[in-house]
Amino acid sequence: MIRLIKNKDIDRDKWDRLIAEKGNSRMYALSGYLDAVCRDWNAVIYGDYEVVMPIPIKKMWTGRLRFDMPLFIQQLGIIGLKDSDQELKYQFIELASGLYPNFIHSFNHENGLIELDGFKSTDRTNYELDLNKSYEAIRQGFSDNLIRNLKKSSNAKLTFRLSTKFDLLESFISHYSNSDDSSPKHVRAIKEITEIKQLHFSSKIFSVCGS
Repeated sequence: MIRLIKNKDIDRDKWDRLIAEKGNSRMYALSGYLDAVCRDWNAVIYGDYEVVMPIPIKKMWTGRLRFDMPLFIQQLGIIGLKDSDQELKYQFIELASGLYPNFIHSFNHENGLIELDGFKSTDRTNYELDLNKSYEAIRQGFSDNLIRNLKKSSNAKLTFRLSTKFDLLESFISHYSNSDDSSPKHVRAIKEITEIKQLHFSSKIFSVCGS
């Protein structure tokens, strides 16, 4: 059975276990990450957390709730879906789009293209680097220019450090980002992300400094 569950009633242990196992290492749908970047979020859930779809929301001035894709979430979609569950996929979309006006969702690529009356899907390219390979294997795909730059950096005596203070990252954002990216709203969301500490996701801040 598919049902909408409000945030306060979500079993977060079951939720995060499914995201960690079936979410292809995407942190965006973990409960702690959603809490950090969303005003509020509910979920469409099938069975006993066998298939789920997070629904970020915000309250309109009329008092109605609407779907709201927040900052710093690249993709969400339906998680736990099997290739054979095409009918279930459309049931999820029909339920969510019927409940929330302006339902525009960034589905993950495992969900495939959507063909449904009133809902148009656009395919976008997402570039991913497989870090399961060795560095030597990854390096074979580097351009000549990148290899030259890496040689220069290796001679610069740079130090890679773990930082314990958000001030360092905030200063970098302030100095090197455009005015929209360094707005208080954006900085606040980034700070919330850096403070996440949970079983399946723990953020860290690193810096590279010259000697």
